[in-house]
Amino acid sequence: MLNESKLEYGRLSLVFGLLLRWLSWFSRERIVLLAAALALGIGAIKPWYQLPPTTLDAFKTNLSVTHLGRGLSAFFVCLSLMLIFRPSPSSRAHRLSYWCGFTIALLFPYFVTTWMPTIDYISAFIYDREGSVTAHVKMNANQIQAQWKQNIQLTPSSPITTTFDLPFRNARFFQLSSWDRVWKSGFGYSRSFLAFIGRGWMMSGLGFGIGLTALYLGLGGSGKGAFQIFLGDMSKFLPGFAIGFGILVISILLPGMVNYQLDAMFARGEYHQVLVVSRIVSSFFPPMNTDETFLKRIAEAGFYGDEPEPSLISFAKGVERYRLKDLAGAEGFFQESLELNPRRAVVRGYLATTILNQAVQYYNTSYNTEVPNTRKPGSAIDRFEQVLRVFPNHIEAMYDLMLASFVNGELERSAKIAKQIIEAESYAQLPNLSLLGQAYLHSAWITYKDGDPALAWKKFRQSTDPKTWDSMEEEGEP
Repeated sequence: MLNESKLEYGRLSLVFGLLLRWLSWFSRERIVLLAAALALGIGAIKPWYQLPPTTLDAFKTNLSVTHLGRGLSAFFVCLSLMLIFRPSPSSRAHRLSYWCGFTIALLFPYFVTTWMPTIDYISAFIYDREGSVTAHVKMNANQIQAQWKQNIQLTPSSPITTTFDLPFRNARFFQLSSWDRVWKSGFGYSRSFLAFIGRGWMMSGLGFGIGLTALYLGLGGSGKGAFQIFLGDMSKFLPGFAIGFGILVISILLPGMVNYQLDAMFARGEYHQVLVVSRIVSSFFPPMNTDETFLKRIAEAGFYGDEPEPSLISFAKGVERYRLKDLAGAEGFFQESLELNPRRAVVRGYLATTILNQAVQYYNTSYNTEVPNTRKPGSAIDRFEQVLRVFPNHIEAMYDLMLASFVNGELERSAKIAKQIIEAESYAQLPNLSLLGQAYLHSAWITYKDGDPALAWKKFRQSTDPKTWDSMEEEGEP
């Protein structure tokens, strides 16, 4: 009996010993590294940036390059798991790797806005037009229930003329109050760009921060020792990072300075030099290709210097006709320019805006304040649909088409456009409350007309309660 007790005690001691040894393996560093690997894993799965695919296709671009960020996260997931099971503390090379990964993640907006300017233009355009729609909804909120939007008039649209918001005009540009624009426009941390940032980028940045914290936690065992090592790393890493940051800042500011000099060269009649320098600048700094003033100056220099570029000349003529409010004439020139160069984003934006403003004119001028029922918005609907063929998921055009279709008695079309708005807003980091509220309201109306008041009530709740937006849009779709 005594031997059996001793044997049982020995077994329990062995089990508890193994358990304690297993638990001791989970140090602070390993647990935090595991959390970093989890965050980086989410960053490798989720997209780093997102825009409607049909819009990207129309602009002849894609987001495939942004998938490299997901590959970076996947690499650091493997590195984190390797470091969890390593027998020795992390080396400086490991920490440098994490600092480099963290820096690349922070520079992701810069890479996209600088080397993929069409993506930046699309996000800026959609974000700006969402603001216009929000203002229209708020301004006409009292008319929503008054004869159910029959009295609402539409607002003319405006094009995005540039995504390059760093004009250098005088020495005051170098005042500290102006340098927030360098961060927003130069490094890509603008509201419009971040409006469509993906969870993958955010979780990856968090993962890199957690991973660095874990590596320093595992050094020396004492906070003072880890801090001393951190200071030592900074003394080694910061000079290189500072040089790289300085080069980036110069590369961001220099095109604005050259652009300022191009105005002076154009005024002196040095048209050939303007064309040569403009081509060099646009090659090394692609955002200049989305600047209206820059493109118009190239067109004019080519025209006066007998080196014309037909697509840009047509664009410049279109801009002039647009400013003279000759929308039909402007549309023809923009269409011609786009056919010659389908990849020029600013031309497509101008063409979409021109057609949209024609549709708004057709819609508003058909309105009779004395007899609202004689309104004939059908002529505007075709133009709204043409805008969506030129610029798919154009938020303002979809909103106007949804309203015009409803006023025209085409409830099914209105509900279909509402569904497209809801789908388009799913790509935004923070969906537009006013726009989605109206979309769900139109979706509820057609459901009620179809004889399903219970489902209509649920959809009406979606128009007023954002908490219900993720539920049941599949059921009872028109």
